[in-house]
Amino acid sequence: MSKILIGIEGGAGKHITASSVIKQMHEEGHEVHVMAAWPQILQGNPYIARLHEWQRSEYLIERFNEYDQVILDDPYRQRPFLQGELNLAQTWFWMWDGRLVSREDAIPDYWITLAEEQEINAFIQGIEKPIMVVQTNGGQHQGWAWTKDIPLPEAAQVLNHFAEEYEIIHLRQKGQPQIEGIKHTEELSIRQCIALLARSKKRFLIDSYAQHAAAALNLPSTVYWAATKPEQFGYDLHTNIESYEPTLKNQHRLEMLFSGLDHSSDKCPFSAGQRLLPLEETMQSLRV
Repeated sequence: MSKILIGIEGGAGKHITASSVIKQMHEEGHEVHVMAAWPQILQGNPYIARLHEWQRSEYLIERFNEYDQVILDDPYRQRPFLQGELNLAQTWFWMWDGRLVSREDAIPDYWITLAEEQEINAFIQGIEKPIMVVQTNGGQHQGWAWTKDIPLPEAAQVLNHFAEEYEIIHLRQKGQPQIEGIKHTEELSIRQCIALLARSKKRFLIDSYAQHAAAALNLPSTVYWAATKPEQFGYDLHTNIESYEPTLKNQHRLEMLFSGLDHSSDKCPFSAGQRLLPLEETMQSLRV
Protein backbone atom coordinates (compact mmCIF):
# COMPACT_ATOMS: atom_id res chain seq x y z
CA MET A 1 0.00 0.00 0.00
CA SER A 2 1.38 3.42 -0.95
CA LYS A 3 0.76 6.54 1.08
CA ILE A 4 -0.53 9.71 -0.60
CA LEU A 5 -0.84 13.24 0.77
CA ILE A 6 -3.13 15.57 -1.18
CA GLY A 7 -3.46 19.26 -0.32
CA ILE A 8 -6.63 21.26 -1.06
CA GLU A 9 -6.69 25.05 -0.88
CA GLY A 10 -9.54 27.36 -1.82
CA GLY A 11 -13.21 27.14 -0.97
CA ALA A 12 -15.61 24.48 0.21
CA GLY A 13 -16.68 23.56 -3.32
CA LYS A 14 -13.16 22.72 -4.41
CA HIS A 15 -12.91 20.33 -1.46
CA ILE A 16 -16.09 18.55 -2.50
CA THR A 17 -14.79 18.10 -6.07
CA ALA A 18 -11.64 16.38 -4.77
CA SER A 19 -13.67 13.65 -3.06
CA SER A 20 -13.99 11.64 -6.29
CA VAL A 21 -10.25 11.18 -6.74
CA ILE A 22 -9.82 10.49 -3.02
CA LYS A 23 -12.33 7.65 -3.30
CA GLN A 24 -10.52 6.20 -6.32
CA MET A 25 -7.15 6.38 -4.56
CA HIS A 26 -8.59 4.47 -1.62
CA GLU A 27 -10.28 1.85 -3.79
CA GLU A 28 -6.97 1.16 -5.53
CA GLY A 29 -5.37 0.38 -2.19
CA HIS A 30 -3.68 3.67 -1.27
CA GLU A 31 -3.70 5.24 2.18
CA VAL A 32 -4.92 8.78 1.63
CA HIS A 33 -4.08 11.72 3.89
CA VAL A 34 -5.58 15.13 3.15
CA MET A 35 -4.36 18.60 4.10
CA ALA A 36 -7.46 20.80 3.77
CA ALA A 37 -8.28 24.48 4.07
CA TRP A 38 -11.87 23.40 4.86
CA PRO A 39 -11.40 20.14 6.80
CA GLN A 40 -14.98 20.26 8.07
CA ILE A 41 -16.24 19.65 4.53
CA LEU A 42 -14.39 16.31 4.39
CA GLN A 43 -15.22 15.14 7.90
CA GLY A 44 -16.75 11.69 7.87
CA ASN A 45 -15.28 10.77 4.48
CA PRO A 46 -14.53 7.03 4.89
CA TYR A 47 -11.81 7.09 2.22
CA ILE A 48 -9.54 9.52 4.13
CA ALA A 49 -7.15 7.93 6.65
CA ARG A 50 -5.94 11.23 8.15
CA LEU A 51 -7.35 14.74 7.80
CA HIS A 52 -5.10 17.73 8.51
CA GLU A 53 -5.69 21.50 8.54
CA TRP A 54 -3.89 23.42 5.80
CA GLN A 55 -3.34 26.32 8.21
CA ARG A 56 -1.19 24.04 10.37
CA SER A 57 0.73 22.49 7.49
CA GLU A 58 4.11 23.52 8.91
CA TYR A 59 3.87 20.52 11.20
CA LEU A 60 3.71 18.20 8.18
CA ILE A 61 6.67 19.51 6.19
CA GLU A 62 9.25 17.46 8.08
CA ARG A 63 7.13 14.35 7.47
CA PHE A 64 6.80 14.68 3.70
CA ASN A 65 9.37 11.89 3.22
CA GLU A 66 6.88 9.47 4.78
CA TYR A 67 4.70 9.75 1.67
CA ASP A 68 5.09 7.98 -1.66
CA GLN A 69 3.35 10.89 -3.37
CA VAL A 70 2.65 14.48 -2.29
CA ILE A 71 0.13 16.49 -4.37
CA LEU A 72 0.09 20.17 -3.45
CA ASP A 73 -0.57 21.75 -6.85
CA ASP A 74 -3.69 23.84 -7.51
CA PRO A 75 -6.01 22.41 -10.19
CA TYR A 76 -6.79 25.94 -11.39
CA ARG A 77 -3.22 26.18 -12.68
CA GLN A 78 -3.14 22.94 -14.66
CA ARG A 79 -2.97 23.13 -18.46
CA PRO A 80 -5.90 20.73 -19.20
CA PHE A 81 -8.14 22.77 -16.91
CA LEU A 82 -7.04 26.16 -18.24
CA GLN A 83 -7.49 25.01 -21.83
CA GLY A 84 -10.93 23.55 -21.12
CA GLU A 85 -10.05 19.91 -21.75
CA LEU A 86 -11.00 18.79 -18.23
CA ASN A 87 -13.38 20.11 -15.61
CA LEU A 88 -12.30 20.74 -12.03
CA ALA A 89 -13.20 17.27 -10.73
CA GLN A 90 -11.46 15.56 -13.66
CA THR A 91 -8.35 17.69 -13.14
CA TRP A 92 -7.76 16.15 -9.70
CA PHE A 93 -7.34 12.76 -11.41
CA TRP A 94 -4.94 14.23 -13.96
CA MET A 95 -2.86 15.77 -11.15
CA TRP A 96 -2.67 12.38 -9.43
CA ASP A 97 -1.16 10.30 -12.23
CA GLY A 98 -2.05 11.89 -15.55
CA ARG A 99 -5.26 9.87 -15.63
CA LEU A 100 -8.11 10.88 -17.93
CA VAL A 101 -11.57 10.03 -16.66
CA SER A 102 -15.02 10.95 -17.94
CA ARG A 103 -17.16 13.62 -16.30
CA GLU A 104 -19.48 10.84 -15.09
CA ASP A 105 -16.57 9.09 -13.33
CA ALA A 106 -15.55 12.29 -11.53
CA ILE A 107 -18.78 12.91 -9.61
CA PRO A 108 -17.98 13.79 -5.96
CA ASP A 109 -19.18 12.17 -2.75
CA TYR A 110 -20.50 13.68 0.47
CA TRP A 111 -21.67 12.25 3.81
CA ILE A 112 -24.24 13.78 6.16
CA THR A 113 -24.06 12.80 9.82
CA LEU A 114 -27.01 11.54 11.86
CA ALA A 115 -26.75 14.59 14.14
CA GLU A 116 -26.88 16.97 11.17
CA GLU A 117 -29.94 15.19 9.84
CA GLN A 118 -31.67 15.56 13.21
CA GLU A 119 -30.69 19.24 13.45
CA ILE A 120 -32.26 19.93 10.06
CA ASN A 121 -35.37 17.99 11.03
CA ALA A 122 -35.74 20.45 13.91
CA PHE A 123 -34.99 23.43 11.63
CA ILE A 124 -37.77 22.52 9.18
CA GLN A 125 -40.25 21.29 11.78
CA GLY A 126 -43.69 22.67 11.06
CA ILE A 127 -43.03 23.30 7.38
CA GLU A 128 -45.78 21.61 5.38
CA LYS A 129 -44.98 22.64 1.82
CA PRO A 130 -42.16 21.11 -0.20
CA ILE A 131 -38.90 23.00 0.21
CA MET A 132 -37.14 25.03 -2.46
CA VAL A 133 -33.66 26.23 -1.49
CA VAL A 134 -31.99 29.16 -3.21
CA GLN A 135 -28.37 30.29 -3.01
CA THR A 136 -27.79 33.76 -4.45
CA ASN A 137 -24.36 34.61 -3.00
CA GLY A 138 -21.21 32.65 -2.26
CA GLY A 139 -17.76 32.99 -0.77
CA GLN A 140 -16.82 35.48 1.93
CA HIS A 141 -17.99 38.58 0.10
CA GLN A 142 -20.38 40.86 1.95
CA GLY A 143 -22.10 42.25 -1.12
CA TRP A 144 -22.84 41.09 -4.63
CA ALA A 145 -19.93 39.40 -6.45
CA TRP A 146 -20.50 39.75 -10.18
CA THR A 147 -18.47 36.64 -11.05
CA LYS A 148 -20.95 34.20 -9.50
CA ASP A 149 -23.86 35.79 -7.65
CA ILE A 150 -27.44 36.48 -8.70
CA PRO A 151 -28.59 40.08 -8.19
CA LEU A 152 -31.26 39.84 -5.48
CA PRO A 153 -34.02 41.65 -7.44
CA GLU A 154 -33.67 39.14 -10.29
CA ALA A 155 -33.65 36.18 -7.91
CA ALA A 156 -36.75 37.52 -6.12
CA GLN A 157 -38.53 37.93 -9.46
CA VAL A 158 -38.07 34.20 -10.11
CA LEU A 159 -38.96 33.08 -6.61
CA ASN A 160 -42.19 35.10 -6.53
CA HIS A 161 -43.63 32.62 -9.02
CA PHE A 162 -43.05 29.70 -6.62
CA ALA A 163 -43.84 31.27 -3.23
CA GLU A 164 -47.31 29.74 -2.90
CA GLU A 165 -46.31 26.22 -3.87
CA TYR A 166 -43.00 25.93 -2.01
CA GLU A 167 -41.43 26.92 1.29
CA ILE A 168 -38.47 28.91 0.00
CA ILE A 169 -35.33 28.87 2.16
CA HIS A 170 -32.40 31.16 1.41
CA LEU A 171 -28.97 29.53 1.82
CA ARG A 172 -26.78 32.31 3.20
CA GLN A 173 -23.98 32.86 5.69
CA LYS A 174 -23.67 35.74 8.14
CA GLY A 175 -23.11 39.04 6.40
CA GLN A 176 -24.37 37.90 3.01
CA PRO A 177 -27.28 39.73 1.36
CA GLN A 178 -30.73 38.57 2.42
CA ILE A 179 -33.96 38.16 0.49
CA GLU A 180 -36.61 39.64 2.74
CA GLY A 181 -39.73 37.73 3.71
CA ILE A 182 -38.39 34.17 3.45
CA LYS A 183 -36.67 31.78 5.85
CA HIS A 184 -32.88 31.80 5.73
CA THR A 185 -29.92 29.85 7.13
CA GLU A 186 -27.72 32.55 8.66
CA GLU A 187 -27.39 30.59 11.91
CA LEU A 188 -26.58 27.29 10.20
CA SER A 189 -23.11 25.99 9.34
CA ILE A 190 -22.26 25.07 5.75
CA ARG A 191 -22.53 21.39 6.67
CA GLN A 192 -26.01 21.98 8.09
CA CYS A 193 -26.93 23.85 4.90
CA ILE A 194 -25.89 20.80 2.89
CA ALA A 195 -28.05 18.61 5.12
CA LEU A 196 -30.93 20.99 4.39
CA LEU A 197 -30.15 20.75 0.68
CA ALA A 198 -30.71 17.00 0.95
CA ARG A 199 -34.26 17.61 2.24
CA SER A 200 -35.23 20.01 -0.56
CA LYS A 201 -37.58 19.33 -3.48
CA LYS A 202 -36.22 22.09 -5.75
CA ARG A 203 -32.89 23.88 -5.86
CA PHE A 204 -31.96 27.21 -7.47
CA LEU A 205 -28.21 27.64 -7.03
CA ILE A 206 -25.06 29.43 -8.19
CA ASP A 207 -21.55 28.15 -8.83
CA SER A 208 -20.67 27.66 -5.18
CA TYR A 209 -20.45 24.85 -2.65
CA ALA A 210 -24.16 24.01 -2.86
CA GLN A 211 -24.12 23.01 -6.54
CA HIS A 212 -21.13 20.72 -5.90
CA ALA A 213 -22.88 19.21 -2.88
CA ALA A 214 -26.08 18.74 -4.88
CA ALA A 215 -24.14 16.78 -7.49
CA ALA A 216 -22.52 14.68 -4.76
CA LEU A 217 -25.98 13.91 -3.33
CA ASN A 218 -27.47 13.22 -6.80
CA LEU A 219 -29.88 16.16 -6.56
CA PRO A 220 -30.54 17.73 -9.99
CA SER A 221 -30.63 21.51 -9.62
CA THR A 222 -31.02 24.70 -11.60
CA VAL A 223 -27.63 26.42 -11.54
CA TYR A 224 -26.93 29.99 -12.71
CA TRP A 225 -23.54 30.86 -14.25
CA ALA A 226 -22.10 34.35 -14.61
CA ALA A 227 -18.33 34.52 -15.28
CA THR A 228 -17.49 30.89 -14.53
CA LYS A 229 -18.44 28.10 -16.94
CA PRO A 230 -20.35 24.86 -16.31
CA GLU A 231 -17.94 23.03 -18.62
CA GLN A 232 -15.13 23.70 -16.10
CA PHE A 233 -16.94 23.78 -12.76
CA GLY A 234 -20.34 22.18 -13.31
CA TYR A 235 -22.12 18.86 -13.78
CA ASP A 236 -24.33 17.42 -16.51
CA LEU A 237 -26.80 16.37 -13.79
CA HIS A 238 -27.88 20.00 -13.38
CA THR A 239 -29.75 22.36 -15.68
CA ASN A 240 -27.04 24.95 -16.22
CA ILE A 241 -28.25 28.43 -17.17
CA GLU A 242 -25.68 30.97 -18.28
CA SER A 243 -26.07 34.71 -17.89
CA TYR A 244 -26.82 37.03 -20.75
CA GLU A 245 -23.76 38.15 -22.70
CA PRO A 246 -21.96 41.01 -20.89
CA THR A 247 -22.15 44.29 -22.80
CA LEU A 248 -18.88 45.84 -21.61
CA LYS A 249 -15.60 44.88 -23.26
CA ASN A 250 -11.94 44.61 -22.17
CA GLN A 251 -12.98 43.83 -18.59
CA HIS A 252 -11.73 40.24 -18.24
CA ARG A 253 -8.17 39.83 -16.96
CA LEU A 254 -6.10 36.68 -16.69
CA GLU A 255 -5.40 37.06 -12.96
CA MET A 256 -9.06 36.26 -12.32
CA LEU A 257 -8.31 32.56 -12.72
CA PHE A 258 -5.01 32.49 -10.92
CA SER A 259 -6.40 34.07 -7.76
CA GLY A 260 -9.40 31.78 -7.82
CA LEU A 261 -11.89 34.46 -8.85
CA ASP A 262 -11.40 38.21 -8.87
CA HIS A 263 -14.53 39.98 -7.65
CA SER A 264 -13.27 43.55 -8.13
CA SER A 265 -16.16 45.76 -9.21
CA ASP A 266 -14.01 47.63 -11.76
CA LYS A 267 -13.57 44.39 -13.71
CA CYS A 268 -17.31 43.69 -13.97
CA PRO A 269 -18.27 43.27 -17.66
CA PHE A 270 -22.00 43.79 -17.03
CA SER A 271 -23.23 47.32 -17.60
CA ALA A 272 -25.41 49.31 -15.21
CA GLY A 273 -29.05 48.30 -15.59
CA GLN A 274 -28.25 45.17 -17.59
CA ARG A 275 -30.27 42.05 -16.87
CA LEU A 276 -28.17 38.96 -16.07
CA LEU A 277 -30.60 36.10 -15.47
CA PRO A 278 -32.71 34.58 -18.31
CA LEU A 279 -36.06 34.66 -16.54
CA GLU A 280 -38.24 32.33 -18.62
CA GLU A 281 -35.52 29.70 -19.04
CA THR A 282 -34.89 29.67 -15.29
CA MET A 283 -38.56 29.38 -14.34
CA GLN A 284 -39.13 26.60 -16.88
CA SER A 285 -36.24 24.63 -15.39
CA LEU A 286 -37.66 24.97 -11.88
CA ARG A 287 -41.13 23.89 -13.01
CA VAL A 288 -39.89 20.55 -14.38
